[in-house]
Amino acid sequence: MIDRRHLLTASLVTAASGALVRSGAGAAALPAVAARSGESPEVAVVEARVRRIWERFAAQDPQGMLALIHPDATIWDVFQPDLVTRHDMEGYVQRDYAQSAARGKLTYSMENMVTSVWGDAAICRFYLQFDYEPPNPTAGRSRNTCVLRRFPRDGWLVVHVHEGQVPAGIPPIGR
Repeated sequence: MIDRRHLLTASLVTAASGALVRSGAGAAALPAVAARSGESPEVAVVEARVRRIWERFAAQDPQGMLALIHPDATIWDVFQPDLVTRHDMEGYVQRDYAQSAARGKLTYSMENMVTSVWGDAAICRFYLQFDYEPPNPTAGRSRNTCVLRRFPRDGWLVVHVHEGQVPAGIPPIGR
């Protein structure tokens, strides 16, 4: 588990080579990453981009995080009842940072990442286990899906995020 104050956290995947991958103007340099055996190198690049978004959130860098998300992106957030669109993205980010900071210390882990890349489109799916300590504790496990598109000028950007609590199973049926 990674010890952080905020839900959207993760460290970058690093490669032994230390080479840099840069995607688009103003994008942060990312360590080059090696694909798992039999996978496209783009899988590793997409996963590094997804992890970078969570890292920027954890670093209290909303502009850095938003630079990795397309301006027309949409988000289904586990703590928000409505779909977040470009019209309310800045307010959403401010609210999300504030609620996370008000909860307490957070530990979490990103697990079982499954990523598919088809040309200029990609989907990255993973589980996120999170635990907030007092003063406002809460815990859960979410299923996350990030949809990305590779743009000629900006490289891989997230165009949709979907977070959902993992159900405990099928609810019992009363008789």
